[in-house]
Amino acid sequence: MPTELPEGLVLPVLKAPLDIVYPASSMAPGRPGPSGQVQVRVTVGVDGRPLEIEATPAEPRALADAARQAVSQARYTPATFQGRAVEVTLALVFEFRAPVVQPSVDEASDGVAALPSTPATEGVERTADEDEAPVQVAGTVLEGGLRGSLSGVTVIAVPAAPDLEPGRLRPRAAKRWRAGQLEQSPDWTEQTVTDDAGNFAFRGLPDGRIVLVFLVAGFERYEYVVDVEGGSVVEGKYYLTPANTNPYKTVVSSDRSQAAEVTRRSITPAEIASLPGTQGDALKAVQNFPGLARTPFGLGSLIVRGAAPGDSAVYVGGHEIPVLYHFAGVTSVFNADLIESISYVPSNFDARYGDATGGVVAVEPKALKPDGIHGYADADVFDASAVVRAPLGRGGVAAVGGRRSYLDLPLRAFDFISLAPRYWDYQGLIEHPVGRGTIGARAFGSNDAYVPVTDVAEDFGISSTFHRADLTYRQPVGKGRLYVVPSFTYFQDESLVGVTDLYTFALRGEGVARPHERFEVAFGTETRAGWVDLDLRSAEVQGQGPPPSSESSQRSASRVSFATPAVYSTITARLGAQQQVTVSPGIRVTGYLLPRNRWTVDPRLNGAWEITDTIKLKGGVGIYTQAPDLRELDEVFGNPKLESETSLQSSGGLRWDLPQNVTLEATGFYKHQWQLAVPSREIVEVDGELRPLRFASRGQGRSYGGELLVRRDFSAQLFGWLAYTLSRTVTRDSSMDPYRVADFDQTHILNLLLGYRLPRGFSLGARFRLSSGNPFTPVADGIYDNTTGDFLPLPAPQNADRLAPFHQLDVRVDKIWTRRLVRITAYLDVQNVYNARNPEFSIPSYDFRTQATIDSLPIIPSFGLKVEF
Repeated sequence: MPTELPEGLVLPVLKAPLDIVYPASSMAPGRPGPSGQVQVRVTVGVDGRPLEIEATPAEPRALADAARQAVSQARYTPATFQGRAVEVTLALVFEFRAPVVQPSVDEASDGVAALPSTPATEGVERTADEDEAPVQVAGTVLEGGLRGSLSGVTVIAVPAAPDLEPGRLRPRAAKRWRAGQLEQSPDWTEQTVTDDAGNFAFRGLPDGRIVLVFLVAGFERYEYVVDVEGGSVVEGKYYLTPANTNPYKTVVSSDRSQAAEVTRRSITPAEIASLPGTQGDALKAVQNFPGLARTPFGLGSLIVRGAAPGDSAVYVGGHEIPVLYHFAGVTSVFNADLIESISYVPSNFDARYGDATGGVVAVEPKALKPDGIHGYADADVFDASAVVRAPLGRGGVAAVGGRRSYLDLPLRAFDFISLAPRYWDYQGLIEHPVGRGTIGARAFGSNDAYVPVTDVAEDFGISSTFHRADLTYRQPVGKGRLYVVPSFTYFQDESLVGVTDLYTFALRGEGVARPHERFEVAFGTETRAGWVDLDLRSAEVQGQGPPPSSESSQRSASRVSFATPAVYSTITARLGAQQQVTVSPGIRVTGYLLPRNRWTVDPRLNGAWEITDTIKLKGGVGIYTQAPDLRELDEVFGNPKLESETSLQSSGGLRWDLPQNVTLEATGFYKHQWQLAVPSREIVEVDGELRPLRFASRGQGRSYGGELLVRRDFSAQLFGWLAYTLSRTVTRDSSMDPYRVADFDQTHILNLLLGYRLPRGFSLGARFRLSSGNPFTPVADGIYDNTTGDFLPLPAPQNADRLAPFHQLDVRVDKIWTRRLVRITAYLDVQNVYNARNPEFSIPSYDFRTQATIDSLPIIPSFGLKVEF
């Protein structure tokens, strides 16, 4: 079914067939060159000429260049909307099949193969003398402010009127000049495309004054007037400004995602920057997707489809990180400017990921480009951060970043405040090409602590610290790729109940092969090993009452060693005449070499069916296992005989691409869990001695519901999404007990985000959240104990009541100034605009007859300034 078009829109029509030629540079005697699909998005102007051209994938480079070159020579009958010529963006797909070049008999003695001749492309004819002519106009196209090179920019040279002054055409002059071009076609035109470094060059131009026109998707059109004189070369740097979307441009596209998961939602840093309530933070933005429950005080733990925070995993660069957010969820521990993309998979993730029964968030660090010195500095009311990236020579590049909060500094002036939160983080990345591959290293970490701000205050003893170091190597292998990442992580968590020190060595190695254009095979390993040192108070694992004080309890130390070697494989097959059916079976085998060794086999299956160009059905089912918390496996504090926790996940959904860049996704899911570690009061005999069991693998759980996401593309001037989740999560301690509402169950979750890009660099965004209150266990009444003089609670059934619903409005305003060498952003981000008093916790009175609540954070305005270069 073709994409539904607005009434009155007539698409452009090719005047002549496209002449696509397989690139001769990719052919070699006796073996085929690269094959595959290249998708091209081209904007056809009101004169029928291609303007902005994007080709993906960018590799192999020769195929992308061939498709881009062919499209640049195309000529169309312009599109019209209600009789008026308009720009239209089309999505084209080119299939390249490599011919096999046989060595020529005549030239075999010279060892040179005879290559087939390349026919001339449609457009301006060029002579051999012109091709050998010296360069007359050359330059580099850069992004204004950030100064990054822009590849794939279409550069057009046309004759200029004598009254145009050399230099950049100002908006009014450019508008008049464009109008003149529509009335009368130019005598001649030349066109080229910038390379990966943003460079371009023209040869054989006639002398005189010309206009250079720069066109690329996502940036404002740019015109620059130069004088061409024989014997001289005009060189320069041209800075393009990011553009708001043209309201008269219609995008016609087809999404053929390669993702195998039933639900994989992705977001990029460019989208994150203007989301309200996130402070431009990459990982905080994920919380707005369906299926993620809100955490008290915005602490930012991942509660995916009702699962406990520890049941989901966050991967950065192929390995899990122990801490996701700083205190109070103000910001994440990894800088957003060093992130390429974030993918959120709430269930039925493929075999690459394991040791999780909830969902997965996969973060890919940015591939560094050696295109000069770049970076930023940012400061708001919470913290200050900075990143600097610079080339190292011979293709190498390095980046360093850091962040430090300063709320503790002004609080030192107040005598009534003794403790204040403080956090910091750092990142360092290095990449360098080696042969056909790239080798790299990265180190990052964070610290959170409550620190004394007066001389008489004592250390509160609450902190969290981790440091991680990785080595990376990736290389293309044929049509596939190889990826290897060894890693080491140190994590320390200090709380009122003791100190935990975790040491983890990890290795991920993965190879991907494409034996056929319809099949892709991934195979790899994810292995972790290490130990945890526990220095805890024993009352913690018994789960009775508040944490004991240091005076009333005895600390005990213990060590638990672990190893979880895993191997996995996933096959992706595209079936059908149009490859409209995708089937992706996978398997993961994991050894849990803990105090009690266990091996698990987790089969998984995902699939998708593209019913039409705009409607896709997805489904998946699989087994997922996870080791219990290491503290629960300790002989002193837990039960070393606990089993691995297991879940069966299933989900199915529909994706519908609607007009006006709107996408609708609906997903239903069901998850069953068993062998969950739950507290136990049993007394068992171990080696002839009686001891408390503390934990048993008897727990069960169920989670089911539906999600809806309606999303308008962020490339539009008006953008945003509506995310709604209806779900229920229940648990029980054994098969003999009734189910109860889980601790993290939220029946209704609604997130509504809207953003609007205004002229002159302004943008406005708003986010409204509405969700069910968290479950809690009320106290029915209290009785007085004459023997102790204390009141004793009479609790109601566990999680028998809920707090009041949560609702909050956040607003953000941005203003961007773009200059040639710098970009400045001023922003105001206000959380809880109308200062809603949302209850987060319920606390009983001293006699347990009444209850009060602790409310969420009040209105928090944050003004900030970011300078990028």
